[in-house]
Amino acid sequence: MNGERARILVVDDSCFNANVLAAILQNDYNVAIAKSGEACLDYVKANEVDLIFLDVVMPGMDGYEVCQKLKMNLQTRDIPVVFVSAYDEVENQTKGLQLGAIDYLVRPAQPAVVKAKAQNYLALKKHHDMLEGFSFKDALTGLFNRRYLDEHLERSWNEAFQQQAVLTLIFADVDYFKSYNDFYGHLAGDVCLQKIAAAIQSALIRPAAMAARYGGEEFMIILPGHAMAAAVDQSRRIQEQLAAMQMQHAKSQVNPYVTLSMGLASIIPAAARQEKILIEMADMALYKAKKSGRNNFQCFENPCFRKNKKRCF
Repeated sequence: MNGERARILVVDDSCFNANVLAAILQNDYNVAIAKSGEACLDYVKANEVDLIFLDVVMPGMDGYEVCQKLKMNLQTRDIPVVFVSAYDEVENQTKGLQLGAIDYLVRPAQPAVVKAKAQNYLALKKHHDMLEGFSFKDALTGLFNRRYLDEHLERSWNEAFQQQAVLTLIFADVDYFKSYNDFYGHLAGDVCLQKIAAAIQSALIRPAAMAARYGGEEFMIILPGHAMAAAVDQSRRIQEQLAAMQMQHAKSQVNPYVTLSMGLASIIPAAARQEKILIEMADMALYKAKKSGRNNFQCFENPCFRKNKKRCF
């Protein structure tokens, strides 16, 4: 939410019912209305939503199915869902809560109750988001951590497969970082990694680009929807940012300053849930960058990769 007014989505095929809820909430929040389950799912794909009031009985996809789909999606599973229905049977309420909804309101809902519940659930969502932010950030560099990287890459891969869009990855490794640690000490090494992370982050200009610490002195940048040319441009910008910092590296065998080797890979996924292929491609390109003298980037170009996945540069 980041200090802005929270966004609430009201999902109901009845314009009257939807407008009643919207009127109760619109003075305090940004309220949007979706008139079907399909419209709800489309809306949350394109917009940040903090709370959903979801009608149970709708033509086509009912509220239960919508809730189930929301909770199965990594991007939307943490959005609080409040079912709204004229049916007050225990079985209906139980089913809704078992599917992951946070509450079940029975019409006609009292405005004061709706406002109080919205306020409470949004406060919980804000607290949850804050904790998630900490759990997804690398404590040293401030970039996203390996856990978030794995989830984000899986999601980006599957979306690229569904849309038959390109997905590109940059795999970066600090040149001779062990020698740096041995000479300057591990505290200086930590500061070095922080500065490298800052250089990478400041170099990101591509829409949807995301940088993460892969582990140790390794970093990854995911570029959804961008081809190899974008990765080349991004890698050059990272090199420029790092060169401008001029962090001394007396034990480097390629440059008196800290440098990176980078491997670039790009693909249109042919199947779902195979994102490790892209990591392997980028790793092979990184291997080539190291073999060719380090302090450079190389693009994955390997015609025999499909056949036996062996290095044949």
